[in-house]
Amino acid sequence: MRLLIEGWRGVHHSFAMVNQFQILSLLKRPGLRLFHRDLPMPLGWTPAAQGAGLSAEDAARIAALGEPAAGEVVGAVYRICSPFRAGAPGDARRTITFMVTELGLGANSFAADADRGFFTRDGNLVVTPSPWSRDRLAEAGLDPARIQVVPHGVDAAAFRPLDPAQR
Repeated sequence: MRLLIEGWRGVHHSFAMVNQFQILSLLKRPGLRLFHRDLPMPLGWTPAAQGAGLSAEDAARIAALGEPAAGEVVGAVYRICSPFRAGAPGDARRTITFMVTELGLGANSFAADADRGFFTRDGNLVVTPSPWSRDRLAEAGLDPARIQVVPHGVDAAAFRPLDPAQR
């Protein structure tokens, strides 16, 4: 399986952090070939100014992902950015879109040209980290049967309570 991820990396924005930790997990899956297309970052963020704080090894593994070569077939696209973007007209690849609703859903939540039906039609799915967010997406008109809850994981080696001496 070949998966193209479209999103942000190299910065500590919440969408980029989720994207980067998901990439690190996906890199462990046998039979999965990952590609990455960087999308424009919000508000002029740059990796140099707002680095992600990952280990040099993890950052290098993530940065090594490039775009597919011209003519290389990709079976699915995973988009993780804001505003939520739909695929181009006629793009028949299965698309999975990461969406959250903690700031509510408004006119600016979806790209101006985004057809909301795109996100859940055919084999397309929406993933969101909580049942609460899933319910808000359904209230916004997305097909609830095509919204999957995938809770965020935690890397216990990186994020753990400090021992008393460190505190």
